Amino acid sequence: MNILKKRMHNSYTVYGKEENLYLAEEFLNQNYETIEIFKDTKRNYVSKIKIQGKYYILKSPRSEQILIQKKILSFFKRGEALSTLLNVNYAIQNFHFTELVMPYVAITKKGFFLKESFLIMEYVEGRDFEKEEDFIKLIDWIQNFHRKGFYHQDLNTSNVCIQNDKLRVFDTQAKRESFSYYHRSYDILTLKQDLLVLEKNFPIEKYYPLPKNIGSLMAKFIKYWKYNPISLYFREKKQKAREK
Repeated sequence: MNILKKRMHNSYTVYGKEENLYLAEEFLNQNYETIEIFKDTKRNYVSKIKIQGKYYILKSPRSEQILIQKKILSFFKRGEALSTLLNVNYAIQNFHFTELVMPYVAITKKGFFLKESFLIMEYVEGRDFEKEEDFIKLIDWIQNFHRKGFYHQDLNTSNVCIQNDKLRVFDTQAKRESFSYYHRSYDILTLKQDLLVLEKNFPIEKYYPLPKNIGSLMAKFIKYWKYNPISLYFREKKQKAREK
C-alpha cells in the first residue's frame, strides 16, 4: 500500500503519495495551464488544468473560508480537500472501489482557521447516462458502497459517467456512518429526485428499496422539510441576503 506523505511548500501544506507531490509543487509554482472553468462561485471553484502535458481536475471548496460555521469547524476538522484525499484513497485501496475518481494531492493553507484549500484529481472523460443498464450499474455500485458503510453525500447523475463501459463516480468525500442508515438513505432519496432519473422514469426503489429503520425515516423527514414550499421560500430569502 502506498502511504500518503506530508510536505511543506512555503506557507502551504501538501498531502499525497510520493509520486504525486510534484503536482502540488507545479500548481503552487504556477506551472500549469487552465483549460476550462466548470464552476466559479463564492462556494466552489472547479476547473480542468494541464500539468506537464496531462489533464487534471482542480477543485477549491471555498465555502470553508466564507461560511462562518464551516470556518469555525475548520479549526477542529481536516477540511474537505484533505478528507477527500484520505477517505477516497482508503476506499480504493482497502475496498477496491476503483470506480471512484482518484484524488492525487490536497493542498491547504491554515492559520487559526483554514485559509485556502485545493484538491488535484484524476480527469475523467465519459458519456452521460443513456440506457437503463447505466442506472442499474449505478444502483448495484451504490448498494455495495453502502454495504461497506460509505455514503456519497451528493448522489445524482451529474456526478457519475460511463467511461469505456465502466462506471466512474466523483464529487464525494467517501465518508462513513457506523450504525444509522440516515446518510445512505439520503443518497437514494437524492437520486430519486435527479432530473434525468425523473425524465427516464427509472424506478430507483424497485432496485434499491430503502430499509424501514429510524435512519431512513429521519432522512425522509429531513428531505421533505428541506424541499417543501415554506422551507424553499425562507432558504431563497437567506440566499439573497447572503449575496448582499
